[in-house]
Amino acid sequence: MSLPAANNLVFWGVNTILRISGATFVAVSNVDLKYGHETFREVATGTSTPYIGNGAFNGTIKVDGYGHSDNRWDDLVALSSGRLLDYMVQWVEQDTQGNAASGRYTWTISGVKFYPFNVTAERDGVVRIAAEGIYGLVPSRSGPG
Repeated sequence: MSLPAANNLVFWGVNTILRISGATFVAVSNVDLKYGHETFREVATGTSTPYIGNGAFNGTIKVDGYGHSDNRWDDLVALSSGRLLDYMVQWVEQDTQGNAASGRYTWTISGVKFYPFNVTAERDGVVRIAAEGIYGLVPSRSGPG
């Protein structure tokens, strides 16, 4: 019986950097970005195949992190003249195996309105914070590929 040959494969991970209107949040644990056009079905007479159309653009972003004294995520849902503020969000996902030129994507999302803010204190002393936002413009992505 022989031993398998050594495998020097380096597994990559992603480091997340989140900027909201220029402020960097480093204690981010999860970013969930969803976007696309709404779809609808219409019955097409004389066929069993429906017509599937597309409608308005819809985008959401959910951000989870760890609370600390520098995080003022609750300010994201503050009103100004009775309206939610628009924020520019940049999410940098960084491949730890690649270098800056080949392993980094930057998503830029304009016009994000954050609306629910959630803070949870867990019994082990960890404070978790979360915010969710909606936006109506297609995000841009820059980086390799």
